[in-house]
Order: sequence, then structure tokens, then C-alpha cells
Amino acid sequence: MFLTAGQCQWELVTGKINIGTLTRSKKWFISPAALSTHRYWKAHRIYNLIFRTIHIFSAIFSSTGAVLHPIPVDEHGMKTDLIPPNKKPRFIFVTPSHQFPLGGTLPIQRRIQLIQFARKVDCFIVEDDYDSEFRYQGAPINSLQGLDPDRVIYIGTFSKILSPALRLGYLVLPLSLTKRCKDLKWFTDLHTPSLEQLTLARFIDERHLERHIRKMKKIYKTRRDHLKKCLVEQFGINVKISGDSTGLHLIAEFQNIEFSNEKVQEIMVKYKVKIYPVELHTIHKGMHQSKIILGYGNLTIEEIEEGIYRLKSALI
Repeated sequence: MFLTAGQCQWELVTGKINIGTLTRSKKWFISPAALSTHRYWKAHRIYNLIFRTIHIFSAIFSSTGAVLHPIPVDEHGMKTDLIPPNKKPRFIFVTPSHQFPLGGTLPIQRRIQLIQFARKVDCFIVEDDYDSEFRYQGAPINSLQGLDPDRVIYIGTFSKILSPALRLGYLVLPLSLTKRCKDLKWFTDLHTPSLEQLTLARFIDERHLERHIRKMKKIYKTRRDHLKKCLVEQFGINVKISGDSTGLHLIAEFQNIEFSNEKVQEIMVKYKVKIYPVELHTIHKGMHQSKIILGYGNLTIEEIEEGIYRLKSALI
């Protein structure tokens, strides 16, 4: 396993969990997680979800017959007090370490409340942790899976910390689900590439991954800090920055500006600046029209400066 709380902690989990595809002494379950997870539930005639995440996952689950119950989020993530008490979902899909796109981290009180609800209605929590390794401020965040290993299905990926080209993800499963999910893995995705898995296992065993994460964390933090600096220099009090404690993007909210489809298209075509409105990723529209997502993972310092200068030219 590879389980993180702001640092590499996979060895802590491997001694407890036995899952799927063998790579040396470690055992991993690697799969297209979102679709495979729902296929498991569909096979067992279970359709209800409590769901807060981006529109892509919403489309995936909806296409397979799931009934979705969206839960509002704020700057701290899922608003667990708004989970309908009369609903009895079969699983809850959540990104507690770094909610996308707003960037919130679910506080411990909400985590406990979420787990208590899952226990009460006897459902599983699917914890999608896609980039918590890159946390720049505050204490490391422990996973939900660590709070209740028998109730939480932990999903992770190497796309952010290494490369999307690897196409490798992993599940940390409750022991009660390992055999059924292993069978499902064989049915849906028989040929996970062995060479990539073996190479990655050796990369982890020899501690290269830990060193790589430490190195990239410093690089990304420098880029994040420079992006924040450029935003403040160019827009001053007219911009509010949030969701920047973790990951490879932040949220910029501008006073008296609404990013309509036409506005975004103009900025991208005329000023050659690629921006993503938060509204693109919302279920209930109209609440985040002044907010955009600014990524910095693959940008140089010079590109960040030029991009924010062009954005100012487009907005002011």
C-alpha cells in the first residue's frame, strides 16, 4: 500500500491489509477506481450514493444507474451536518484531504461525524486522496481510513506525485471486501501492466519516491507562493485567495467580476490565458461565479508572471 498523511506512510498499512495484485512483498489492488467501485455496488443491487465531487465522477456514477444525493461544501469541505438523516446510502464519496475544486480540508469534527453516520446506516465511505502529499502548511492530515479501516475504502493515485502516463491507482480496502474486489478487478481490468508495477515497487522500496516527493513539494511550494505574490501585486484587495494549503492549484475570487462562458472564452482566445471557472465543477450553479481555478504544477516562474499579467489585462 501507499497511504499518506502529508508524507509516505505506506509501510504502516501493508502490515495490516492484504489486497489483490502482488508486487514483491507488498500487495496492491490497482484499478480504474471510480467505475470499478460502482460496478461492485451495482452487481449487488445497490444504487444510492451521498456524493460531493466534480462533474466527471457524477457523470460516471449516473451513467451506471446510481441515485446521487449531492451534499453542499464550503471552504472546509463537505458540510456533514447537511447529510439527510433519512437517507441510507450504500456509500459516500468524499475527498477529505483536499476537496476539489475549492481546496478545503475536512476538519476532524466533520470526519468523526461522517464516520458516525456511515456506521449508523451501515454504509462505506470512499475516500479519494489524489494529492495530499503536497501539503504546504499546517500539520499533516491523517486519512479517514486510519480512523475506521473497516468502514473506509481509500483510493489513491500516482498520477499527481509521479506521472499521469503511469495510469496506476490503488485501493486500500476493508478486509471484508478484498476478495470480492479482487474478483471484480479480474473481471473489469485483467491486465494491469506488470512492468510498471514492478518498477514502481522497486522505486518505493529503495526510497526514491520519498525523496522525489520532498523535492517536488519544495518546487511546487515555490510556484504556489509566487503565484500568490503575483496575484496580490496585480489585483491587491480585489482578489481573495483560498484553497491553497494543499495540491497544485488554488482558488482566486475577484470582486465584481463574473466568469461567464463568454468571459472565459474571451480570456482564453484573446489573451491566451487558460483559466477554469469553479462553476464548471458545481452541481448547483450560480454560487461561485466570481471564482476561478489557477493551477501552477507545470508552470515556470516566468510563465506564472506572464499569465497573471495577461489576466489583469483581461479583467481590468
